[in-house]
Amino acid sequence: MHRPKALAAILAITAPVATAAADPWLEKYPGFLDAGMYVRHFAAPLDSGVAFRTATPTAAQGADSGYAGDLRFGMRFPHNVRLGIEGEFGQLTRPGSNVAGAYTFAGLEGILGGISLGAEIAGGTRTIRYSLSDTDKSIWLVEPRVHAELWLGRQISLGAIGGATLGGGDQNGRSVTMFGLYLGVHSLFDRAR
Repeated sequence: MHRPKALAAILAITAPVATAAADPWLEKYPGFLDAGMYVRHFAAPLDSGVAFRTATPTAAQGADSGYAGDLRFGMRFPHNVRLGIEGEFGQLTRPGSNVAGAYTFAGLEGILGGISLGAEIAGGTRTIRYSLSDTDKSIWLVEPRVHAELWLGRQISLGAIGGATLGGGDQNGRSVTMFGLYLGVHSLFDRAR
């Protein structure tokens, strides 16, 4: 199982940053925490899906959808650069399935009044299990995304994010698109707002 390793990696990266929360360094580089829900769509593969006559036929892999909870922690740096880590956990619409991912992301963000718009690229690993009798399957991936945030106050934002995995988003080579909504909480030191 790769989920404990991914969780340990997220904790190992976030623990030093979280314990430095009182550090004056955050006054210069404000942090943020986004919590939200994503919907992912796994497209049907490009092949015909026809199972030829065999002694042990396999079911064709069709399109799937799923949903996931998501947590993102990051920091803003000079020149509108955002860097952070992310973890997601959820399931497909199939019974007994699950999806988990651990990513890092880097991007640029521009501020227009009470709205911020940005683009980022996320990379990491996604683990999928299609049923209780199936084994976990992990892949490494890259996913470009765009996001928009509406600032509800100096420290709270409501955002939307969308993206698509480059190449195949699962071990079957299917493309994966995502859309999500999140609530963002920003550090007291975020002077740019």
